[in-house]
This record gives sequence, structure tokens and C-alpha cells, in this order.
Amino acid sequence: MRWPTELAISPLDNSLHIIDDHMILKLAPDGRVKVVAGRPLHCPSPVGGYDTELATHATLVMPQSIAFGPSGDLYVAESDSQRINRVRVIGTDSKISHYAGAESKCNCLDRGCDCFEEDHFLASTSKFNTISSVTVTPDGILHIADQANYRYIVVDCIVL
Repeated sequence: MRWPTELAISPLDNSLHIIDDHMILKLAPDGRVKVVAGRPLHCPSPVGGYDTELATHATLVMPQSIAFGPSGDLYVAESDSQRINRVRVIGTDSKISHYAGAESKCNCLDRGCDCFEEDHFLASTSKFNTISSVTVTPDGILHIADQANYRYIVVDCIVL
């Protein structure tokens, strides 16, 4: 391991998941370690013929926190405290997709950069500023700690 910072237990198989630098690793009950998402920065991006939706081919930008939903989906908070402040979800099919947070057009560390919109209610396009933690309740509701905006956001996915 290079820089382990966060832990989560899968509700499906009780395996331990670890954020380590720019990757999420899975420690299986038999002691084997496997990459679940991301890759070391010194490894080249996959080209041609690869499924770019696979979490193992994704580039994770400063993963800060991980949390499992009740059905085994893994939520990943990524935040470089500048332009990238988002949550992506890795499904049980190992595919990664956008869930919440829009990339900022300016650097959130710069004065005058608007990295929050109080009356914005759509999670996928909301602006965050330094996501520090995520957790999911047993009923599947995602909770996001937006540290630099001094906010706590609840994302309830309503299917119509």
C-alpha cells in the first residue's frame, strides 16, 4: 500500500475496501487484494478495445471517501478541492458512472469562483466544494459532507 486513507465493508460479501492513493482496493476474506477502481498514475490509460465504463479503467481524481449502498453499489467521493468535486457510483457490474456533482468552470480555491448554488436541487449538476465524506443509509439515501461550503447534502434518488 502507498497511501491508505478510507475503509468500507461490502454488504454483499463482507470484504474490506480501501482507498489507496488513486485506487480502490478490495481485500477478500481469503487475503487476496484486487483493484476495484482506478489505477496507479504511472500506468497509461487503456486505449482501443477497452470498456471505458469499467471502474478498473477509470481515472479516480483524489478519492476522499467511499460508502456502500444496501444493494452493494459503491459510492466514491472525489475532490481535488478545485474543479473536481463529485460522487461516482460503481455498480455490482463493475461499471462506474456519474452520480452527483458537476465540474467547476473555475478553480474553487480562487476568490469569486462560485462553487455552490443554494437553489440548485439536481444532484448530477450540483456544485460542491471539497467533498470530504459520504455515507449511505440502509434505505439507500446518500449523504455528502461538502466541507468548504459548510454543507451537508442529502441525495434521495426518486424513480418516477
